[in-house]
Amino acid sequence: MYQTGAKTYDLELDTEWSSEQHDLLVGIGYRYNELSSDDSLAVDYSVETPFSDRIAQFFIHDEFAFSSTTTITLGVKYEKHEGLEGLWQPTVRALSQIGRRHAVWGAWSIANTAPSASNRYVEMLVPSESPLADYQGYFGNASLKAETNKSLELGWRYRWSDSVLSDMTLYRQEHEDLMAYYPRLITIEGGGTAIFQLFDNFQTGVVQGVEWSFQWQPDSQQQFELSYQFMDSDVPGDHRSLAEQLTDPMPNTSSIAPGQHGKPRRQAIQFKHQFNKGALWFNTLINWEDRQYHWISSEGGVLERESLKNQLIANLSAGYDINPNLQVSLFASNLFGRDEVGIASSTGFRVNDYVEVPTSYHLKFDWRPDL
Repeated sequence: MYQTGAKTYDLELDTEWSSEQHDLLVGIGYRYNELSSDDSLAVDYSVETPFSDRIAQFFIHDEFAFSSTTTITLGVKYEKHEGLEGLWQPTVRALSQIGRRHAVWGAWSIANTAPSASNRYVEMLVPSESPLADYQGYFGNASLKAETNKSLELGWRYRWSDSVLSDMTLYRQEHEDLMAYYPRLITIEGGGTAIFQLFDNFQTGVVQGVEWSFQWQPDSQQQFELSYQFMDSDVPGDHRSLAEQLTDPMPNTSSIAPGQHGKPRRQAIQFKHQFNKGALWFNTLINWEDRQYHWISSEGGVLERESLKNQLIANLSAGYDINPNLQVSLFASNLFGRDEVGIASSTGFRVNDYVEVPTSYHLKFDWRPDL
């Protein structure tokens, strides 16, 4: 177990203009992160601590009525992370109403996930739980690039009644420059062996999935939603296991074997409840998910199957509108207080990364002045 210190400050300013055909949103944002290491000899950074990571962004989003039944949304966000190139992230979405009960939509977007300062600069060496080595080391990479996700989405909505509707969404995502650790087995100075893992952009992947959701709004004060999601991924690459590296004086530095590929799979069930009465509101979210990871041979056979821990997470939030411009809210995350919560991205590529995440609370004030 290791700890690092972090302080984060966020500032976002936005304004909105509405007309009969257009709903335009323009905004800017700024985030300041400060990281530091504790007194542990196991964890350090390749730069002097504490150090800062600054993120600036600009976004514009326009939803306009193309016709009485069709709405088109165009948007773009620009992000500039300290030490990285600027990132442009466009979005296009169209929704068409067909009669009273049916609606269809499609969307295309490009999104980026930038490496954190910790991803770039962390240096950690800890005792290994693996029988293959005495120590396990994780090292950042100052040359990391941002991940790129190109996404295509198609959806259909059916309204069963005035209070009940269902959605079905099909999606496909193509990921480039995925960030992941690749392992090497090395001999360390002073004796002993270590699993050396360096963070790098060396994976690509494709994700496809489907999601169904049902919404019920019995009255104007509350809404219930139940959804199910299934996701299947494919991660091509070159892999050799650590056991194979033991007999190789020049260990391979990739994470997957020639001709093989990984198949992360994920299914999740989520329940949401929203309640509001006057200026007071409450939100409940309960999420269960199961992840599996398969190694597939070039002939299509399953070489290895790993079933990861099921996760059950509950979050609660409540808020009060003090006046039309000022809102205060309280958020409670991971109420079950599980010791280990998966930090894999929604794509499932980093499916077996786990960290200790305790129950946490935070208070938020949201002020929107009249301009």
